[in-house]
Amino acid sequence: MPKPNEYDASNIEPQVVIPPYRHTVKNVGDVEGTPITTAFIGSCASGRDEDLRIAARIMKGRKVNARVMFNVTPGSSDVMTRVAKETQ
Repeated sequence: MPKPNEYDASNIEPQVVIPPYRHTVKNVGDVEGTPITTAFIGSCASGRDEDLRIAARIMKGRKVNARVMFNVTPGSSDVMTRVAKETQ
């Protein structure tokens, strides 16, 4: 049983944000087959080194479709510099 202020996320389905508002969230399964036009990784709250390293591993050797706007926003310029050096 989780302690107070701890949550068991093991039964939560992956989520996606549905534009135009960042608080409009749906289960991935509910939007399966919907074309993706914009992808976003990061922000001041979640553009951490480890987030960007994982994304870089996933994207290595792959290309983003020309119809998709793919934004990567590190949490700081220090994060950007460190991760860029590590993933080149």
